[in-house]
Amino acid sequence: MTDDDIDPAARPTRRTFSADYKAEIVAEYDSHPKGSDERCAILRREGLYTSHISEWRKQAAAGAREGLARNSRKRRSAEGVELDRLRRHNERLARELKRTQTALEITGKVHALLEQLAASGHREQVEAVTGERLAALEEVTSTKRACELLGVSRATVLRRRRPPVLGPPPPRPARRPAPPNKLTEPEREHVGSVLRSDEYCDLAPAQVWARLLDIGIYLCSIRTMYRLLAAVGQNRERRRQRTHPARKNLS
Repeated sequence: MTDDDIDPAARPTRRTFSADYKAEIVAEYDSHPKGSDERCAILRREGLYTSHISEWRKQAAAGAREGLARNSRKRRSAEGVELDRLRRHNERLARELKRTQTALEITGKVHALLEQLAASGHREQVEAVTGERLAALEEVTSTKRACELLGVSRATVLRRRRPPVLGPPPPRPARRPAPPNKLTEPEREHVGSVLRSDEYCDLAPAQVWARLLDIGIYLCSIRTMYRLLAAVGQNRERRRQRTHPARKNLS
């Protein structure tokens, strides 16, 4: 690198100051009385101006206020969430307490009345009183809990609410109408005779269908061929192949 390569007038760079440096300089500057020579000495030593100190003071004050506001918002937010949770919990407890009080009041009256009726031997009146109080108790609890509190069978209650339907059986659904392309009896017999002919008797219905289609003949679908063979018990193995008898153990 020669002297000609050195730029005699290098481009100045902008100074950058860290937050710690700003706080340190502002604290040192404010530690001396206003208008003192010590403040001027600090500015000359650091190469700063009074505008730097004023700006840094504003930044510190704004940061402190923002931090305080952020902490306050967080505190208020956390307190609000906790208050909402406690409020919902108290409301739920109040509802449960009200239901429990109502259930206890109903069951207390019912048990006292049932004891009097049971002692008199009035079974029908006992069932009538139980049925009336059961509906009121179900509104604040459940059917299962209401039956347990009143000492009645839940199966009996549900069976009486859904009694069996007496009378003629419901009408059967209408039969499926015949499709318009249903084969007639002569056509069914013709398809069966083709499948049992000497040319196609040892072929599967799918093979028969494909060979007829190659010569331009379409009788019916493959599924219909299987259905017609099954109607007469001929839907088993159609190929000409040897079948070996079952192996016997001579020992």
